[in-house]
Amino acid sequence: MTTDRTGGAVIPLSQISIRIIPEPHPFEIAHRGAAEEAWQRIHRANPALFNGTVMLHSTMDVEDGRLTTLAHRVPYSALLFFLEQRPVERCWHLFGSALLISSDNRMVLIRMGDRTANAGLVYSPCGSLDLSDVVGDAVDIDGNMRREVLEETGLDLRTARAEPQYGMVETGGVVIIVRRFFFDLPASELVERARAHISAETDPEIDDVFSVGTDDAPRSDYQFYMEDLLRWHFGSKR
Repeated sequence: MTTDRTGGAVIPLSQISIRIIPEPHPFEIAHRGAAEEAWQRIHRANPALFNGTVMLHSTMDVEDGRLTTLAHRVPYSALLFFLEQRPVERCWHLFGSALLISSDNRMVLIRMGDRTANAGLVYSPCGSLDLSDVVGDAVDIDGNMRREVLEETGLDLRTARAEPQYGMVETGGVVIIVRRFFFDLPASELVERARAHISAETDPEIDDVFSVGTDDAPRSDYQFYMEDLLRWHFGSKR
């Protein structure tokens, strides 16, 4: 796979294999000094950010509905520097994004709070792969989705019906793995529960939750890939 934009098309996937290898990522080695310098600037502007361990990928192959990739542990500073430089040859940022679909066919979205790197942006619950998503020498993408949704909204994906297959959209070196989860509750109830979860948090990552449907107008604060995912779910009605 190249780092060229795929036009927002969501590619169906039946299987995902993310294997972690111990070697440093070549991008992180080549840009360690520049990434640290950029991190100092970013951290001064937002001291709440934490330079923990996340993943960057050096291969990204799709064949017969199966995605295979090699992941490298890198500091968060290297990931942020990559996002400033992308696209970069043989370097990808991959993460999972659970699409929360209500019984009245609305999608529940979150808006990120000021203390996060994506402050003010609106998208489906998600987060970078980190060490808590690792099982053996592989990443559990479903575990990543479940953890992020639970942390951010308090909603448990185990209470929803998961779509059997996944989807993938790639744009400029960023790969989003999506899976739809169908809840037996209307959007108003899901939003109310998520907002109650936020209000009970002492330092929440998100500052609001709401839902969108086929008749909602586009927003200027959507994350760059979000319209692609909305069109994929709602089809020509958006």
